Amino acid sequence: MTQSKIYVLGSINLDISISTTKIPHPGETVAGSSLLLTPGGKGANQAYGMSKYSTDIYMVGRVGDDIFATNILEHFSNSQLNTQNVSVDKNASTGLAVISVDNQGENSILAVYGANMECGQNEIDILTKSLSSNDYLVIQNEIPFQVNLKSAKLACEIGAKVIWDPAPYVQDSAELLKFVDIVTPNVLEAESLSGINIDNDEGLLKALKWFKSHSKKLNPIITLGNDGVAYLNNDELQKISSFDVNVVDSVAAGDAFVAGLTIALTNSIPLDKAIVFAQANAAVSVTKQGAQSSMPVINEVQQLLN
Repeated sequence: MTQSKIYVLGSINLDISISTTKIPHPGETVAGSSLLLTPGGKGANQAYGMSKYSTDIYMVGRVGDDIFATNILEHFSNSQLNTQNVSVDKNASTGLAVISVDNQGENSILAVYGANMECGQNEIDILTKSLSSNDYLVIQNEIPFQVNLKSAKLACEIGAKVIWDPAPYVQDSAELLKFVDIVTPNVLEAESLSGINIDNDEGLLKALKWFKSHSKKLNPIITLGNDGVAYLNNDELQKISSFDVNVVDSVAAGDAFVAGLTIALTNSIPLDKAIVFAQANAAVSVTKQGAQSSMPVINEVQQLLN
């Protein structure tokens, strides 16, 4: 168990996942083969994934006053995740995501964020009262940007570490980088944030240095899908290969990566080894269907690492 507490400020959704032979094009109807209803949202996925390893994981966010929220909170009650800071917004619906997954494990997502976008001063007040210098704050982009910005600035002032998964991309959000310790964009998000074309190692290095230029303490990590992960070591490009596994469903692979990375770092594992652990956590997750239902336990990850 980690000594640091991890506060995950972010989205809580119900995921409607549909398996299909292919993801439909605009105007096209494609038959689905199965339907799965599961709790999701990038924030909740990451928090739930971390709760597989520790009891010191605290979810901060909102759900609506509806049956979706009832099912989600009941699901959380059967886990180690602390949800005392999840509030019910009577004037909004619970976030909802409709996910299409093809037979190659690729996915497309249509999300209605609902109560997530009502996060505001209440959540900032919770963090003000709760965060200490030994803690971690993990954020994504499925709640209002200004809430993320104020929360990251608060954590930075306190001395807590901030990990930002900038997904989905939000325009004009680079201001957040100066308050962040680790940022984990994929290639598309890194290109959108930096304006740099990443089609080779030269572009990759240039983008990583662009991120690093915002703060001396910032460690940028760009996830490359099947090509692994890239990061900086003394301003030099470093790459770590992905694990070769049978991909069933890539939904929440990025969330599993962030969950594994955060858990490793809070246990004082060096960054390069923490990235390897995060890669393994993500690799195990794509061998299973669903978002939170795919989050690994330590024995599964250790088998892959061994």
